[in-house]
Amino acid sequence: MQIHQTLPAIAMALALTACGGSSSDTDKREAEIEAYAAAHGVNADVDVDASGEVSNVMIKQGGGTIGNDLDLPDDFPADVKLPSDWAVQSLSPVPSGFMMTGMVDDDVEGVSAAIREALTTEGWTETAADAPSPIMSRINFEKGTRMTNVNIMNTGGEKLSVQLMTMEKP
Repeated sequence: MQIHQTLPAIAMALALTACGGSSSDTDKREAEIEAYAAAHGVNADVDVDASGEVSNVMIKQGGGTIGNDLDLPDDFPADVKLPSDWAVQSLSPVPSGFMMTGMVDDDVEGVSAAIREALTTEGWTETAADAPSPIMSRINFEKGTRMTNVNIMNTGGEKLSVQLMTMEKP
């Protein structure tokens, strides 16, 4: 399913939640929203709170997962430590690795320092760093036959977007 087909289905599923409901209806409401999403080809896991409002949506498509404050999968490399304040919002497998996107409540310098400390403590070596545009910074690391690339983007909001890809070197 293409993203242009997925987003309207998600929006409609979330719109179904606007009317609220009692706590005894939460399981039923979750099932209805998930069924609606499934009818449009979207594998969604929806959590509804006691007031009937959607509190979390996790979407799994094409091997990837989109949600809010996702846990890293068990097979995510143990030596690629993410700072604890990163809110993971998407995870996707890539050939011999993972791509992760998260939001961070910090500035570029703080995020850069945190990821440098986290990875060098685990034996990674920084191989390159640059700022290809005023709103983006990149840092590359290597360890043995693997590489980890981090892109930090200022999207103009209160938080920074961070994309991390870790994998075997091509």
